[in-house]
Amino acid sequence: MALSNEQVSRAADILAAARRNGSALDGLPAELKPATMKEAEAIRDGLAFRLGGRPIGWKAGFTAPSATKAPGYLGYMTGPMFAETLLANPATVKRSALHFMFVEAEVGFRMAQALPARGKPYSEGEVVDAVGTAIAAIELAGSSYREPMAAGGTGLTADLGAAYAFVPGPAIADWRKRDLAKIDVELLFDGKSVGRGLEGEARCTPVEVLVNLANKLAAAGRGLQSGMLVTTGAAAVPAPAGTTRTAIARFDGIGDVTINFT
Repeated sequence: MALSNEQVSRAADILAAARRNGSALDGLPAELKPATMKEAEAIRDGLAFRLGGRPIGWKAGFTAPSATKAPGYLGYMTGPMFAETLLANPATVKRSALHFMFVEAEVGFRMAQALPARGKPYSEGEVVDAVGTAIAAIELAGSSYREPMAAGGTGLTADLGAAYAFVPGPAIADWRKRDLAKIDVELLFDGKSVGRGLEGEARCTPVEVLVNLANKLAAAGRGLQSGMLVTTGAAAVPAPAGTTRTAIARFDGIGDVTINFT
């Protein structure tokens, strides 16, 4: 049975309270758990409304072929990014801000032109032409769930798509001519390598993700606005922030993106 509007509202209230006070949830009550992406996105939108942030972009997760081909896959995990948690590089983040934070080195995009909602899908050429630049970035994924991965794609989507903060870094020169999925990336915690670049089906193709996300948003009546940021999924093996003091995503030949935790 589909969740009622009242159940969606209750679920959003629970997640909003956890986000505000940094508490951990064992999960949503069984009767409030979303079973479909449509239900999860309704809860996500209710949570975003309650938090009141100013949207400046979107994240997509579970975008690599290894995820999209998994049994029971329901689609990209998507979540809004807010101006309030858009951080300049190098960034400073309070580790107490959220129960669980995961550091992900990602390739992102800044839109130069809008891709508004419309009745037919955008072509790859139309989407690429609307991009201003590709960027190296860190997405600081975050969730109020005590065991985030146990929540699954729908549970995480409901919790803002596990979005917390975004740190845009250096622009990627000549990005239209590069294979963005082949950029050498390394994640370092306090100077120690904790994750190298993902390969093969474990790594997403950033332009493909952008096209799919743009069309998903357009079909939902949202679209992408000029100036918005989009991040596309992990380019290197991600890692939980834990007690790390300094996290660096190093993009070979491009530059570093840094978060200092306090």
